[in-house]
Amino acid sequence: MAVNFNGGFTIGGEKHPLTSDEIRFLLTILRSCKFQGDELENLMVIVMKLQEEYKEVLKKEKQTK
Repeated sequence: MAVNFNGGFTIGGEKHPLTSDEIRFLLTILRSCKFQGDELENLMVIVMKLQEEYKEVLKKEKQTK
């Protein structure tokens, strides 16, 4: 598992710590939470990155099946 101790988990590259199901689960949780004010901008950035990462992971998973 790739861990970046300067800011959290590294979610990219060849070896990926999350599956597409796990990323989809995180996106579902984020969608159901209530965020306000300044949190919304950060939430949008995170959601957009997770969506892009989901597409890449899903593509890699389909290639390996």
